Amino acid sequence: MTAAHDTLTLTVVAAEGFDGHALNRLTRELAAEIRAIDLVAEPEREEIDSTESRSNAAVVIGTLAVSGVLSKPLLSALVSLAQSWLRRNEQDKIVVEIDGDKFELSGSPAADPAELLDSFYRNRRDNA
Repeated sequence: MTAAHDTLTLTVVAAEGFDGHALNRLTRELAAEIRAIDLVAEPEREEIDSTESRSNAAVVIGTLAVSGVLSKPLLSALVSLAQSWLRRNEQDKIVVEIDGDKFELSGSPAADPAELLDSFYRNRRDNA
């Protein structure tokens, strides 16, 4: 099928009324759930001008870097987990980015994780 990737990003698009603190808390909770399925999930960091800060990287609120052996079965489990998390936390969506290509997840139980991934990879192949 497809080669396993080793890193992707997940960006939580918060529901209306959620501030940065709430989004940060929710994202940390999502990271903990992802780590429970044997993936590494850490806050995404972006480079900043180090002349104004002691560190040259800042956390991007609401975005996780997920890494590990991202085989199709594990990606399917991750998509299923994310959909469940969205429903439980009443959030709008999560944007998944793999190698610059993106797709969106909603909490809809009608969206089958395997079908979403197949469609994503089919679109990548067709647009390559």
